[in-house]
Amino acid sequence: MPKTSRQGVLAAGNFIVDYVKIIDGYPAQDMLASIVSESRSNGGGPYNVLKNLTAMKVEFPLAACGLVGDDTNGQWIKRDCQNHRIDVAQLHLSKEHPTSYEAPLQRPLGRPRDLGGYVQRDEPAVPRNRPERLAAYRPPGHQ
Repeated sequence: MPKTSRQGVLAAGNFIVDYVKIIDGYPAQDMLASIVSESRSNGGGPYNVLKNLTAMKVEFPLAACGLVGDDTNGQWIKRDCQNHRIDVAQLHLSKEHPTSYEAPLQRPLGRPRDLGGYVQRDEPAVPRNRPERLAAYRPPGHQ
């Protein structure tokens, strides 16, 4: 294999914001659950890999490659990457498409996430693994 001067990890793909809501339990049909807490975090394969590598304090360069919306979520992703010393030169902002997000609901005690919804950059809001009552959810910064 030829030697190269290149080094580091370039992670390309979906950079998503997760709006995690911890709920007190699943409500009965047409009833409500109480949201115990809410948080925002990174989501999407390449974003997760880069953030995990920064947590491991690797000493090689890290770079993000993808397309996010020129909106509150996209700017949050870009700032978060910069704050973790991830190069964002190839992480582009789009005025035409919003940043993808997921709105998982999670029960307390560290149980797995159960429900979520996405807004895709390349298609309108599409229900995926979520009940219809979540279809209208939009996090702050989305109309």
